Amino acid sequence: MSNEITQSDREDFQQLDSIVAKNMSAFIKVGHALREIKARKLYLVEYDSFEAYTEARHGIKKRYANDLIRSSEVAQDLGAIAPKIPATESQARELAKLPDADRQEVWQEVIEKSEKEEIPITAELIKEVAAPHKEPKKPRLNAKGGIYKPSKPEPEDEVQIEDSEPIPAEPASEPAEADQFVENPLIRLQSTVKHCVDQIPPATRHVAGLFLIETGESLIK
Repeated sequence: MSNEITQSDREDFQQLDSIVAKNMSAFIKVGHALREIKARKLYLVEYDSFEAYTEARHGIKKRYANDLIRSSEVAQDLGAIAPKIPATESQARELAKLPDADRQEVWQEVIEKSEKEEIPITAELIKEVAAPHKEPKKPRLNAKGGIYKPSKPEPEDEVQIEDSEPIPAEPASEPAEADQFVENPLIRLQSTVKHCVDQIPPATRHVAGLFLIETGESLIK
């Protein structure tokens, strides 16, 4: 096979390359169409949900359909401010992972690196250039604005039960002297007699007192 390039070869190459380029960037049109169908709920014409529509009609999962929508939006935004647009959905998807403020800068760096090193633009190249620009995972903050650190659960205190000898019961104490007087019937009688004698006139108090005491003693015996 001859390696000589003819004018006809050049024309055929341009024509075929144009077809490839158009189909490679067709994801932009596809994503735009899917966005309209989803936003306006046009899928309800024949399907119950957007997911049912994408899977039954086009054999793609809802997640990939959403990736196409997002990638097409990113490519359109970059096309308005950059000399080139991502040629494939996978390229645009890598750019979509970046913060909005860094996306244009990364895409410009990718274009310059591709031209300088004479290498094609690929999703891997974009991923390599974008790595320093990706947002680190933000730490969780506590109520005071500091970095949240989950506290370790404290071990439960172990209750140790020591063997101990039973405490002997204290012996019953002897009744107090006052209690003994209360239990003594003679003392109780004397108290009663004194109270009665106090109620008797002084002239006859002595005789009545003796009588009451003798009577009480006889009853006690």
